[in-house]
Amino acid sequence: LEAKIEAAGAWDLQRTGEIAMDALRTPPGDWSVENLSGGEVRRVAMARRLLAKPDLLLLDEPFGALDEVTREQLDDELLRLWDEDGMTVVIVTHSLREAVYLAQRVVVMAGSAGPLVADTPIDFGTRTSSTRTDHAFNDEVQRVQRLLRAGGGG
Repeated sequence: LEAKIEAAGAWDLQRTGEIAMDALRTPPGDWSVENLSGGEVRRVAMARRLLAKPDLLLLDEPFGALDEVTREQLDDELLRLWDEDGMTVVIVTHSLREAVYLAQRVVVMAGSAGPLVADTPIDFGTRTSSTRTDHAFNDEVQRVQRLLRAGGGG
């Protein structure tokens, strides 16, 4: 992604935006806010963040208001972009399944903005189209859920 944006030139904001939107698999068309779905608005926001070529990307419930299918698609896109660009991504989410799916490690907080009760690595292998139904994935989700309950966070 970075190489494509550099090749377009910083002066060509329209082309840079098109490249970023393409990276997020957003179909071409009228991208004015009133014509975008919730998922497309989230993609635009993500593309804007990526244009800055951050080393660190901080996301607070980036896909929280989306339907499950769109959320999973954007989770997959985020993993793909992270894999391509190697940036550090910190995500705040209330979804244990999303946390386990996206993370290399999960930090669990007790209650609302409470103390940290666990910091645990997530290692069940490469994410694929069948990951969310895999036993190892679901075992990790249950393990993190036990940590959350033990710490008073759920």
